Amino acid sequence: MNRLIPDLVVDRLLHVTPEDLHALSPETRVVCMDIDGTVTDYHAASVPVEAQERIRSFTAAGLLTVIVSNCSGARVEEVHRLFDGLVTEVMTPADCVDPTDPGDSGRRHRKPAPDMLLEAASRLTVTDPAIGAERAVRPAEMLMIGDQMFKDVLVARRAGTKAVLLPRLGSHDHLGVRLLQRPVETVLRVLWRLPVRAEDWPGRLTAVGGRPSGAAAGPGAAHGGRRRAPSSTGWSGNGLPFARFGAGPRPLVVFVGLSPENKADRMSAMMYRFLGKRYTVFAVNRRPGLPQGYTLADMADDYAAMIRAKFRGPVDVIGISTGGSIALHFAADHPELVRRLVIHSSAHSLNEHAKQVQLEYARLAGLGQWRAASAVIVDMMIPRTGVIGRVRGPLVGVGAYLMSLGAPADASDLEVTVAAEDQLAFRERLPQITAPTLVGGGTEDPFYSAELFRETAAGIPDSRLALYEGKGHAMLGTAFQREVLRFLAEE
Repeated sequence: MNRLIPDLVVDRLLHVTPEDLHALSPETRVVCMDIDGTVTDYHAASVPVEAQERIRSFTAAGLLTVIVSNCSGARVEEVHRLFDGLVTEVMTPADCVDPTDPGDSGRRHRKPAPDMLLEAASRLTVTDPAIGAERAVRPAEMLMIGDQMFKDVLVARRAGTKAVLLPRLGSHDHLGVRLLQRPVETVLRVLWRLPVRAEDWPGRLTAVGGRPSGAAAGPGAAHGGRRRAPSSTGWSGNGLPFARFGAGPRPLVVFVGLSPENKADRMSAMMYRFLGKRYTVFAVNRRPGLPQGYTLADMADDYAAMIRAKFRGPVDVIGISTGGSIALHFAADHPELVRRLVIHSSAHSLNEHAKQVQLEYARLAGLGQWRAASAVIVDMMIPRTGVIGRVRGPLVGVGAYLMSLGAPADASDLEVTVAAEDQLAFRERLPQITAPTLVGGGTEDPFYSAELFRETAAGIPDSRLALYEGKGHAMLGTAFQREVLRFLAEE
C-alpha cells in the first residue's frame, strides 16, 4: 500500500513553485498535472488566471508541462481547447489509443494505468548536458500533481515518477469518487498521518516524512544559504529507533504514539513538519524487544539515557498519545533533561473505553489476527455522524485491511506497551512536573476526554491548556501549530 503514499504534499497547485520543486525534487524536468480538483474545479469550462500563471511559471523555469486527464467523450475536445498552447502536451486516454488496434479503447488507458504518463515521456525530449544532445524524457524525471491517491498517486507509482498530493480544489466532484473513494482516502490519510483537514495541508511544498513545510531550503540554497537536511532514520546508542528531520539549531525530541512494532516511523515525524525550520526533530520510538512487565517509567528511563548521551542537557519534548503517557513519567523522573514539555492528545489516564479497546487490540494482535485488531482501532477513529458516518461500516473494513498490511510477525512490543499504559494513573504525580507544560487536545478525542485534558493541565504547576472544540485524537491544525511554536519559543 506504500504505492498510495505521495512523495510530497501541498495545499494547492498555486503553492507549487519552481524554486521549491528544484529544492525538493531537483531531478524533475516535467511537471504533469491532473485537471479536475487540481488545476480547476470539476469539469470547469475555463482555467483560472492564477492557475495559468502558475503553469507558465513552470515553463519559464525550463520545465516541460503535461496535462494528464481521464476525460472522455466531448470533454476531450474541450480539454484540448483549454490547454493546448498553455502546456507542452495534453494527454487523455483517447490520445493513447492505438489506431491500428481495433480492440483498443480509451478506457484501457485511464489512470491509474501508467499509459498516459509513459506516452508523454515517449513524446517529450530534453537536452542532456552529459551528451550534449536531445534525448527522451525518463519517467524518473517526471512529477505528477493531483488530488486523488487512487488515481494520481498510484499512476505516478506505476509509471516510476514522483507524486504530489493536494486536497481537492473546488466544491464539485464526480459522484462515485465523492461517495466511495474520498471517504476511504480520508481513512488512509488518518492512518498514515497525512494531512486530513484543510488546515493540516502545508502552504508550501513539503516532503512526506522529510523536509518540513516551506522549501526554504530551495531558495536559501540558491543564494548560498543552508539547505535543509533531508530526513533520515537511525538508532540511539541504547537502541531506540528514530526518524530525524529539519535543520533548526535546537534539538526537539518527540515521543511517538503507539505503533504495531517499535521501529523508526517517518510518517509520525511528518506530523511535526512545521517545527523543522526552528528545530532538528527526532521522532523516537521505544526500543524493540521489550521484556514482559516493562513499565512506562522504564521506557521513560530509556528516553532519558538517549537524551543524556546525545544532547547532554535539557531539550524540548513533545509526547503524543502513548508517547505523552511516557513523557509525563519522563518529566517527573528526569526534570533536568526537559526544557519545555508538550503533552499532545494525551492525559494522566486513558478513558475506560479506550483502555478496553487497546487491550482488545493487543490481544488480537498477539494472536496474529491483525486485521481484526486493526478494525478495533479504526472503528474507534472513524466518525459516527456526517457523510463518513453513513458509510463507516465499509470504511472500517477497508481501513482495517489496509492498516493490517505489513503487520509485524511479532506483536510482543505492542502487547508490552499496551499492558504498561493500561496501568497509567498519573494524576497524583502531576505536581512533580516542574517544566513549563502545554497540554493540547480535542474535545472529541475518543481515547481521552475534555475533562481528562483539563485535569492534566490543572495538576501541573506551570501548565496551560489548549483545548479545541470538535477536534479528535492527534489533532493538529494551524491554531495548535501556532500555539506550540509560541510556547516553545518562550524562555
